[in-house]
Amino acid sequence: MQRQTFGVLVLFCFNFPFLGATRNRKIQRQKKKKETSTSEQQNDPNGHAEASAAPNKENAINRGLGLADSDDARLDSLSEQAEKDIISGGSTDKNLIGLCAPLVAKLCRNFGSMQQYPELQAAGMLALCKLMLIDANFCSEANLQLLFTVAENAPRETVRSNCTIALGDLSVRFPNLLEPWKENMYARLCDPAISVRKNAVLVLSHLILNDMMKVLILAKDTFGTLLFRRKYQVTRGMLVDQAKGCINEMAVQLEDVDDRISNSAKFFFHELSKKGSNPVYNFLPDILSRLSNQNFAEQTFCSIVQFLIGLIKKDKQMEGLVEKLCNRFCGTIDVKQWEGIAYCLSQLSLTEKGINKLFESFESYEHVLSEESVVSHFRAIINKKNFAHSHKWQRWPSGVRRLMG
Repeated sequence: MQRQTFGVLVLFCFNFPFLGATRNRKIQRQKKKKETSTSEQQNDPNGHAEASAAPNKENAINRGLGLADSDDARLDSLSEQAEKDIISGGSTDKNLIGLCAPLVAKLCRNFGSMQQYPELQAAGMLALCKLMLIDANFCSEANLQLLFTVAENAPRETVRSNCTIALGDLSVRFPNLLEPWKENMYARLCDPAISVRKNAVLVLSHLILNDMMKVLILAKDTFGTLLFRRKYQVTRGMLVDQAKGCINEMAVQLEDVDDRISNSAKFFFHELSKKGSNPVYNFLPDILSRLSNQNFAEQTFCSIVQFLIGLIKKDKQMEGLVEKLCNRFCGTIDVKQWEGIAYCLSQLSLTEKGINKLFESFESYEHVLSEESVVSHFRAIINKKNFAHSHKWQRWPSGVRRLMG
C-alpha cells in the first residue's frame, strides 16, 4: 500500500516544474504585452502624434525617475514569489504540492524502505530533485546532503546516475548553493559504474566550460609543494577524499575503458585549452604530479601525459613547465614519482631557452640522478635535443656527464 501510494505521488510530482514555468510564462506575457503596447504607441502608422505624445512623455518621465526599472523589478519579484508559493508558501497558502514536499523528503530519508524497494528510491529521488529545482528554500543543506549521500552510496547505478544529472541542473539553477559541494561533484568521476562516470564527465564539462564552476586542484603547502598524502576533510557534514575531488580525476577519464567517456574527456581538455591563456598550463604540473602518485599501468600514465602536454603549444609555457616540474623533485622522496616527473620532462618540446632552464634547475633534481630509471629519461632529453653539444653541458660536473651521457 505504501509503495502504491508513494508511486502515485511521485507520478504527480513529475509535473511540478511545469507549474512554475506556467506562472513564469504568464508574467512574461504581461511584460511582453506592455512592451508591445509602448512600441505601437511610438510607431503609430496613422500619425496620431498628439494621441501618443502624452504616453510617450509619461514614459520618458518614468524612465527618468527610474519607475520603469521598478516595474521590471516588480515583475521579477512576482516571478520569484510564484516559485516560492509552490512549495514554501505560508501554512494557509500552501497548495497540495507544498504539503507533499516534506513527505517526499522524509520518505527519501527512509533508507530501509529505499533499499527494500529500489524502484521506489529511483522515483522518489527524481521527485525530490524536481522539487529542489523549484525552490531555493527547499534546496536546503539538509536535502543537498541527502542528495549527495544517495549519489555516492545508492546500490543501483541508475539512481546514482540520475542524481549526478540532477546535480548539474541544480548547479545551473542555484550555483551559490552548490558551490560548497564542488568536491563531491568531482568525486562522481570515481564511480565504478560507466553510466555514472559518463554523466559526471558531461555535467562537469558543461559547468566548467561555461564558467559555472571553477577548476578544482589539490591543495598546496606554504612552499608551493603538492601534498601527495591522502587528506580528508568534513565538507558540509560528509567525509570527502580530496584526492578524488579534483580535476586530476577528469584526466584519468582520458584512458577510461569506455570510448564515450575517454572521447568526452578529450573534448573537455581540448576546449579548456582554448580559453584565455590556456588554463591547462596552470594546473598541468598538479595533475601530472598527482597522476604519478597513482597506481596506473605505465602505458596508461604515458598516454595521459602525452595527451595533456600536447595541448601546450607556446615555447614560453614549455619553459615554465620545466621549472615547475623540476621543483617537484624536491617535494617527494618517492622514486616512482621521480620517474613520473622525469618522464614528463622528457615529453616536452624544449627550445634552447628550455634547455638552459633545465640546466639552471640542476640543484633541484641532482639528488634523483642516483636512480637509473630516472637517469634514462634525462638521457632521452639529451639525445633528443642533441644537448651534449651545448656549451651549458660542458659546465656540468664530469661525473654527471658520464652518468647521463
